[in-house]
Amino acid sequence: MIEYLFLGTFAAVTGLLLAMLASWALAAFLFEAVFVPAVLPLVVAFLLVILLTVVIGTLGSRGVTSRPPLEVLQSEM
Repeated sequence: MIEYLFLGTFAAVTGLLLAMLASWALAAFLFEAVFVPAVLPLVVAFLLVILLTVVIGTLGSRGVTSRPPLEVLQSEM
């Protein structure tokens, strides 16, 4: 679960930084306007991405964690 927490955090930070950079560039160069980001949607998106990553990752690995490691490795071959 910690792995999915970090994965979701890195994905959220990367996605939000790229979105903010693109929004700033559009506002500054194309629309010639002042860019003022709204904080609440950013926080909600950040937390939602982390939550979805943890939930989907945990549900996806549910079958792997309930069986012994040797059985999982043998079934992959």
